[in-house]
Formats: sequence, C-alpha cells, structure tokens
Amino acid sequence: LELTESEKVTLSFSYEEDVLTLDKLLEITQWSEDYTLKTLKNLIKKNLLGMVDDIIKVESFEPLSERKKWNHVIQEFLEREKESREKKFQKALLKRKRLEKKLIKLKMDIAKNQSEEKIDKKKEKHEKKIKEPQFGSKPIIKNLYIKKKLEDENIVNQQDKIKKIQNIKDKDSLIEAMEELDKEMKYSEAKRIESDKEKDDSDLSINIRNIAAEQTSNLEDDISETILNFDEKYSMMNGGFVQYEKIRDYIYQKYKNVDESLIKKILIHLVKLKMINRSLKIGKFTFYLFKEFELDEMERNFILKTINKQPKDKEYFVKELDWDEEQILEVMKTLQKKGIFRLEGNKVILPGIIQNDIEDDFIIF
Repeated sequence: LELTESEKVTLSFSYEEDVLTLDKLLEITQWSEDYTLKTLKNLIKKNLLGMVDDIIKVESFEPLSERKKWNHVIQEFLEREKESREKKFQKALLKRKRLEKKLIKLKMDIAKNQSEEKIDKKKEKHEKKIKEPQFGSKPIIKNLYIKKKLEDENIVNQQDKIKKIQNIKDKDSLIEAMEELDKEMKYSEAKRIESDKEKDDSDLSINIRNIAAEQTSNLEDDISETILNFDEKYSMMNGGFVQYEKIRDYIYQKYKNVDESLIKKILIHLVKLKMINRSLKIGKFTFYLFKEFELDEMERNFILKTINKQPKDKEYFVKELDWDEEQILEVMKTLQKKGIFRLEGNKVILPGIIQNDIEDDFIIF
C-alpha cells in the first residue's frame, strides 16, 4: 500500500488527536480546503478512514486496546533508540582512542621531520664549504645534469613543504575532531545519566547529579528537544528542509523570552553532533537540513525566488529566472523527489520555508 506524504500526515494526526475534525485538520496543517478534501477522498477510497459528521475516523485506531498495541510498538522503538545511543557513545569512545593514537604518531612524524631537516641544513652548509673542482670548460651535458638536479631538488623541497602544511592541517583536523567527540560524549553521557535517573534515582550519587547539572543546561536541553520534535512532527511535510526563522518562531511559541543567540548556538551544536545534517546558506537566508541531500545552483536559485513571497505559479518562475519551461519543470521535479516541494493547484509550495509577504509572520508549515 503506497501513501502520499499528505495521506501519511493525515493518518498521523488522526492517531494523535482524540477527535480530529475537518476544521481541526485545516487548522493544524494550514492546507487549502480543496487540497485537504482531496487527501481525505483518497484515503476513503483506500478504505483507511471514514467521516461521520465532519469527524475523521480511522477504524483501526478506534479500540483503546489497538492504540495500546501501537503504543507498545512505539515504546519498543524508543528502547531501540536508547540502545542505539548507547552504542553510538561506545563507538565514540573507541574512535577517540584511535584519534589519540593517530595524533601521537603524527606528532612523532613532525618531530622526526624537523630533526631530519636540521641535519640536512647542517649537511648542506658543510658541502658548501668544500671547493668545487675547476674545469677549463664544462661540457653542455654537465650543465644539463646540474639543471636537472636543481629542478629535482626544487620538486623535492616543494613536496616537503606541501607535506609539512598537510601535517599541520591533519593535526588541526584531528584535534578538532577530538574536541567535537568530547562534546558529543559529554552530551551523550548527560542523556544517559538523565535516562538512568528516570529509571532509578536512588542508583545515582550526589556527585553524579552535580556533574550532570554542570554538563547540561535544562533550558538548552529543552530547546534541543523542541527542535528535534519539530523535525519529527513535520519532516513528512517539509522533507527535512527548514528555514531558520521557522525553527526560531516555533521555539518562541513555547519559550517566548529565550535569547535568539541561544537558539543559534543550540542549532550549531546540533549540526556538530550530526543530529541536524548541516546548515545551508541561500542568499541571505539560512536553512537547516535534517536529512542528507544536495541542492544544485539551479535548485537554490529557484528556492530563493519563493522565500517571503506568496506562493507563485510556474509562469512567475519562467519570467523571474529567465529559464524555459522545460528547465522549470525539471527543477520542480527534482525538488519534489527530495520531498521539499509540492504543487497545490497551480501554486508552488515549499512547506519548510516562509511563503508570505511579511517576514515576521509565523506559519507552522
């Protein structure tokens, strides 16, 4: 059974809400009524839901025992996620040990190269002191040999310089990677402590509680969870591609007085931990990619024309970008495959970006 993203979203909210009406679904998703009714009709055709007095009913969700069964499945999934975090933490420990070994070896290599360089310089000084034999005339082949020798020496010297620069870069990269691993392990350890505390608070000493308190800020943790929950809740709609202002405004709904610099700091941290795949600049706007995919230059230019503007039709992009219709359709097709674009009527919708004329207005989708 194949389901569209909108159908999956509708079923998801049908399960989540005690009573889901048509008006409630329109309010949550901010879809147009035509688009919503079309989605519901498709689900009814597939015998997945029904409607009674504007209330959306999913038969398989109705008995409480059935929901308990699903909750059990969800709980098992969460347990697996916990095990996965533990494995990730242990892997990070092993990875750090390997990085430490590499760093020690690299430092030894650098020291060895520096020592050899000093010996070579002394040898070169000594050789210059020895007088070269004088000849009445030197054969041309000798000059060619000297020239070739000098060229070879220059190549070797250049290679040595490149190697030294690369060694420094490698050393910096290793140190940076170790620092990030330390941060990740610190974060993971705090999560493990928090999880164990919920399970059995008596197993933890006061010292461990103090360490956990130092390691994490409750507010930072809460905001991190809010960001990850945002992705979990809406990724089926936006494809894991979200404009920074959308995340910020979503956080402001729950934490009205939080400093924006803290939000940016937490987002950077989540990117470093790879909980968010990466950040991306398009024009002056920052986007966060919760999934791994690339956007080429044409796709970026297309997206740029949609930000902070009311949804437009295909003809608008043909005119604005000065592309032919075939190019526009190709870009729309690739963006649709990545799950970050849909057509509603003849209008282009990118749910992860703000598509209105007033930048500060907040739209959930």
